[in-house]
Amino acid sequence: MTESKTFVGIDLAGDTRRTGVAFITQNENGLRYHIPRESWKGSVGIQRMSALIGQANQTAVDQPFSYSMATMKLLQSEQNSSGDCAVADYATRRTDRRMREILKDLGLRHEYVMSPNRCHNVWRALALSRQSGLSRIEVCRCQSKIIETHPRVAWAVALSGYDRNELARFVSGYKGTNNQDGEMVVRREMLEIFTQETRIQSQSDQDQQSAIDSADDFEALICAYVALCHTLSMTLRPGFEEGERDELDYEGSAVLPASPWTAERRSDSNDK
Repeated sequence: MTESKTFVGIDLAGDTRRTGVAFITQNENGLRYHIPRESWKGSVGIQRMSALIGQANQTAVDQPFSYSMATMKLLQSEQNSSGDCAVADYATRRTDRRMREILKDLGLRHEYVMSPNRCHNVWRALALSRQSGLSRIEVCRCQSKIIETHPRVAWAVALSGYDRNELARFVSGYKGTNNQDGEMVVRREMLEIFTQETRIQSQSDQDQQSAIDSADDFEALICAYVALCHTLSMTLRPGFEEGERDELDYEGSAVLPASPWTAERRSDSNDK
């Protein structure tokens, strides 16, 4: 009998916006995703998410858990911090710069990756890790039950084997266009690809519709997929591909799929 495993994805927002949560369950019946219909606001929301994390094998969260190394050294009043670094060193992390390079190489807007000092919810990510019994450094090392990810870049990497025009239409069109009907059409197409490529089915028609209706739930789903991939050693840490550096303990790193879906499928076909 296959041991049941659960992988949680959280598109973490502040109390004034909607947080999306999804989880993927693996058991003898295969892989299924579910999107719980609960409120995740306030301290009660943090407690509910922490309870899910405690029960899950791995959780991926769309939110930084730290600032750049130069900024963190100043905040921690370290002796070798003097405020004489370049502005970019205080504004962005190594992983942010690498994710922007990934997007640019794919012909996509690098502005999709914001610097942590423009994210208003780092405090909520830290509260979530604290409630879950994890320190900031434990999360930053990408080896605990919580990892950081970036859903838009994760989608871009997963779909990067597709035609560039299609890739741009997907990644730029599933949210933030001020055309909700058009965004839902794009999310439906991407969800069909997701199901085909990963063989992860919705637990119910309502779960599928939730991922189509809500960009928050849609992004939470790809976060859950990253959590699953991470347990299978099928991820990379952008900016830290060649191993750990001093920045990791200070800044942390996002975690992304290691390769595009179509590339994996072509490789499987060539091996037969």
